[in-house]
Amino acid sequence: MIKSALLSALSLMLFSCQISGPNFRAMSEAELAAYNTGLSEWDQVSCVVERRTGSHMKSRVCMTLREFQLRDLGVVSRANSAMVDNRVGVEAY
Repeated sequence: MIKSALLSALSLMLFSCQISGPNFRAMSEAELAAYNTGLSEWDQVSCVVERRTGSHMKSRVCMTLREFQLRDLGVVSRANSAMVDNRVGVEAY
C-alpha cells in the first residue's frame, strides 16, 4: 500500500514537470525574440502590460497574436450579443 502511494506520488511529480511549458512572462524581450525566430506571425508570442478586469493592478500578459485576436473577438462578440432583460438596468448574456 505504501509502495503504491509512493510510486503514484513520484510519477505525479515526474509528469507535472513535463507538462509545464516556457514561462513567457519571465522572459526578457531578447529571449522572446529568440523564441519567436522561425515561427509564423500568428504563432509568435508577444507580451503587453495591461490592467485585468476586476483589478487595478497592471500585469504582464503574454499570448500569441492568434490568442490576442480570439480574446478580443470574444469580448466584442459578447458585447454585441448582450440582450436587455425586461427589468430596467439588467443585462443577460
